[in-house]
Amino acid sequence: QAHPDWYAVWGGRRATNHSYSGAPCLSSEGLFRQQLKFARFMFDVCREPMLSLDVCDGYGSAMCECALCKGKDTVERGWRGNLSDYVWGYVNRAATELYKTHPGHKVSGLSYSAYKLPPEQIDTLSPNLALVLCQWRSAFHDRSLWERTLALRRDWMQKLASRELYIYDYYLHGRPAYGYDHIPTYFPRLIAEDLRALRGISRGDMIEVYMHSDPKAFTWHALAVAHLNIYVTARLWWDAGQDLDALLDDYYTLFYGPAAGPMKAFIEHSEAAWPLMTRSAEPIAKALDLLAAAQAAAGDTVYGRRVALAADYVKPLPQLRDRLAKGRHNVPSQRILPIARHGKPVDGNLEDERVWPKAIRNRDLRETDTERPAGSRAKPPWTTFQVFKGPDDALYFGIRCAEPDMTNLAVTATANDDPALLQGDYVDLLIETQTHSYYRLAVNPAGALLDADMGSGREGGTLEWASGAQAAVQRGTNGWTAELRVPWAGEMARQINPLLGIDGRQPGLLFPWSINVCRQRVRNGLVERAAWSPSETNRYDHPLRFGTVYIK
Repeated sequence: QAHPDWYAVWGGRRATNHSYSGAPCLSSEGLFRQQLKFARFMFDVCREPMLSLDVCDGYGSAMCECALCKGKDTVERGWRGNLSDYVWGYVNRAATELYKTHPGHKVSGLSYSAYKLPPEQIDTLSPNLALVLCQWRSAFHDRSLWERTLALRRDWMQKLASRELYIYDYYLHGRPAYGYDHIPTYFPRLIAEDLRALRGISRGDMIEVYMHSDPKAFTWHALAVAHLNIYVTARLWWDAGQDLDALLDDYYTLFYGPAAGPMKAFIEHSEAAWPLMTRSAEPIAKALDLLAAAQAAAGDTVYGRRVALAADYVKPLPQLRDRLAKGRHNVPSQRILPIARHGKPVDGNLEDERVWPKAIRNRDLRETDTERPAGSRAKPPWTTFQVFKGPDDALYFGIRCAEPDMTNLAVTATANDDPALLQGDYVDLLIETQTHSYYRLAVNPAGALLDADMGSGREGGTLEWASGAQAAVQRGTNGWTAELRVPWAGEMARQINPLLGIDGRQPGLLFPWSINVCRQRVRNGLVERAAWSPSETNRYDHPLRFGTVYIK
């Protein structure tokens, strides 16, 4: 209240009520001086050997809009580096000042959120500055992510004069908020591979994991599955080079007794197949069969009670298996190709062939109920779309809507996130990522954008959520076009800020996104709908009927 100038400007207002104690304006000289004063107090009075200078959790969702911060972001680096120079410029400046007065103390900052990449405008960080690099070790089954992580560490070490690197890892797979609840997420071999790669580089790990027993707050048993991951991690901290197979065999024998063999089979199958269990019924069915065999082998013993913990944890899986068994069959699939945009802004103009090449075929929408091509009976007129990956790690969608009656466009909203938009003409992009189902981005002919998190369980979705997408439209004499830039925030998006960003990693061939591109048209009280992947009903918001897209 006394120092609003210390806080970021978002939407024309100071973010003094941002969760986690406010969002800072990193150009505020008053804030900078106060933080130095606080740090010196912690060193001198509290005798802290190291102090975090990192910005608050949830930061990175938006750039401060004040005049002092303008131009300090680097949008061209994509979401992971958008705020790197802005945040690390502040952290390194503070570290440099503290090094002058307290060279025997250290400070730290996080490689996290929109400042995960190293800064480009700083050659070498202050010698008292340690780095805490945030990651999901379990995600390294994606080998391209593993290679990018190794490269990221190398890039950071070139900047890090202190050579002090720490890892902050998330073993949060039992938490419903992260999309893996009830999936038996074992990854001992990825743990071993990573800890071996970190020998001589990392000074230590921080593992975030929870076990909750309050049924009013949480109902899962995190350690039923996470126990093995924690055990392997702790053992390998002492000797990362030891024989992992021998360590695991010892664990199975001592912990599961007569069920050692079938539990080993269950865990090894789960380790190989858990990333597929949110999308396929077959690996779930096999896992349940193996676990049933383990329960039979263990019997009514202490070993049986240990197996029962895992069985209780995966209790909802049969319902997921049955739902997935119905299948996402006969749905279209689209490979997303890269495209250079030559600095072109999102403006709704789809005529520039450098950006929207006609040689790469448009995808046609079809009537949702009959599956006939839209336009064949003018219900609605033909609609097509294209999608490309930009150099900024965002997807670009271009949607063309033929319209013989431009005079009577049903424009029912002009403001963003006005639910009335859904009563008129609009195009709709529905996105289910590897970790979340599902998001909605709707744009009408006035250029109004409605984005909602439809996986929240709330009727109509969570409109407070913002995608971070950009949208623009252009109207012509015989139709209108919509252009959308859709960034993704990574698998940690909901942890960083559950109300901003698409949670999920880049769509790949093994783990694609499931999407639908749709159009609604309203004329004379009649509602006409078309979709890329029709649902055989008059609606198109059925995730199991979404088509798939991937980057290869």
